[in-house]
Amino acid sequence: MSLSMLLLWFPIVLAVGVAGRVLGWGRGFAFGFLCACFWVALVFAIAGIEVFSDYWSVVAVIAGVAALTLVGGWSGQGGHLLPGESLGRLSVDLAKPGGGVSVEQGFLSSMGKALGRFDDWSEATMRSRDPWADFGEYLRSVLSNTMGATYVHPFRVVGDGTHLEPLHGAGPLGTKTRIPVGEGLIGRVLASDVSYVAGVEGCVGHTVSSAGSAAPAWCFAVTRGRERLGVISVDSLDVSPSEHPESALALERLVGMIWSVFVDQLESRSASVTDATSKLATRDAFMRDANIALRESYALGEPVAIAVLATQGLRGLTDAGRWEVADDMLHTIGGVMRQKVRLDDCLGRIDESRVVWLLRRVDVDLAKLVVGQLLSHVNEAIRSCPVGGEPISIDCGVACSGAEEIPLRSLLVQSLEATRRSREENRLVFFGDDDARATTASSEEVGGGV
Repeated sequence: MSLSMLLLWFPIVLAVGVAGRVLGWGRGFAFGFLCACFWVALVFAIAGIEVFSDYWSVVAVIAGVAALTLVGGWSGQGGHLLPGESLGRLSVDLAKPGGGVSVEQGFLSSMGKALGRFDDWSEATMRSRDPWADFGEYLRSVLSNTMGATYVHPFRVVGDGTHLEPLHGAGPLGTKTRIPVGEGLIGRVLASDVSYVAGVEGCVGHTVSSAGSAAPAWCFAVTRGRERLGVISVDSLDVSPSEHPESALALERLVGMIWSVFVDQLESRSASVTDATSKLATRDAFMRDANIALRESYALGEPVAIAVLATQGLRGLTDAGRWEVADDMLHTIGGVMRQKVRLDDCLGRIDESRVVWLLRRVDVDLAKLVVGQLLSHVNEAIRSCPVGGEPISIDCGVACSGAEEIPLRSLLVQSLEATRRSREENRLVFFGDDDARATTASSEEVGGGV
């Protein structure tokens, strides 16, 4: 037999191997035999009847036929994939000796790896400025590795439980768009704690059906007992929850457990870095965050300012045993400041009556405007607090870095000195300002009693 006949055999055997992998053992064996017959006919058409007069040529043809047939059957033992079916949805019967890796085995392996990564991930990410966004990425990786999920949208319950907020920023400027609880399919899933799987009617209380082409492939609520923590919507899946309901239900419970642990870790972290009364950062936490912010600002050539707000009159409330009223006052002041201050500024409570605020990207003139506006909001809020005639006032002093790179503690000392002058002069004071340039707002406007 000529070498050209042998070269024709190689692409045929490769095609048989691939086809056998797709068709399975039985069909692969038959396909291999048909290809063997085609190869014999091809040899006969090219070489003619003379090829069978040579003993070694006949042996070569027979060997080629046997090889093609066996390759088709052997490659078909590796799996059976019908056209259009996803690789992620293959499942080999585990009861069969020598069976391959099933969806369930792969699912359990992926879950084990996800749990193993969680401790390392949480320790590395818990100090992040936006741990919820990082947690959203972690959830996406878990769902992708276990169920082949893409376009995963996790939401968490915020505020008083009336809204859902995406874990990642949404919108053109990265602002987070809130969705009212109970609105749309996501809201119904959260309210009922009944999961949704596209195209499936009610399945033993686990799935519900919903019309609409824009509906997700899978949507489930994340709960901790009776508490609703959030909801996750998935647009596309490789492994259908309707075909593997046990795996899907197990993954829902796993996500719920991971989410609960993450919330507990956040609360534990918050307790160590957040003042329980004002809900602002503790002194140590403020100093750490403010030093980082200060270095970033100086590296970018940005001026900063430090403002200290001292609440006068709290001692009279505590001396009279009215600790709840004093706490409510500090809580109110902290709430106003958290609402009005920019996200990249830093806030903290440094002692019983004083709150400190680091402002980024502000010169003296802008700082006067911004701090003056905040003082107006704070004074308006404390006037609404029932203090029973006890005089409450706010003293405020500010220090600005200007073009210099002044250390944080030096700026803080300067602002504390300005706050002392503010109490004496009953006005907003900027460190280093002379009387002609100082803000001359009346005590009623920025620091008057109520």
